Amino acid sequence: MLQVVNATYGTVATTASNTYQETGLSLAITPSSATSKVLVLIHQNGCQKSATSASIRMSLRLLRDSTTIHTPGELFLFTNTGIDLYGTTISASYLDSPSTTSSITYKTQFKSESAFGDVHVQANSQHTSSITLLEIGA
Repeated sequence: MLQVVNATYGTVATTASNTYQETGLSLAITPSSATSKVLVLIHQNGCQKSATSASIRMSLRLLRDSTTIHTPGELFLFTNTGIDLYGTTISASYLDSPSTTSSITYKTQFKSESAFGDVHVQANSQHTSSITLLEIGA
């Protein structure tokens, strides 16, 4: 293990769009070697869907700079009912091979798959998300 960095973020983000939006959770790292790997650990907390429709669901993705490198899954928060769903945590890990010694930024984005109902992350002040980056020497 060459370095470990961590960040948290707790400001609410909301979207009803079916195009990806920023969650606010991001963190930069500068690998010490181009052969290093970066283990990304994400805990996206306070995920919520509003009670507009049974069809509302949320997708989350992980980016390295502007490139999507992992989509942990889709259909989060799907309940097949029009009820509010609060406080879900989406956790994911991804082992990346960035092949660089330049600074890179990892971040998450989210969207409403339905495009007509709100989804939220960090839904209230008690839901803080976190991202941890571990540089692993080759």
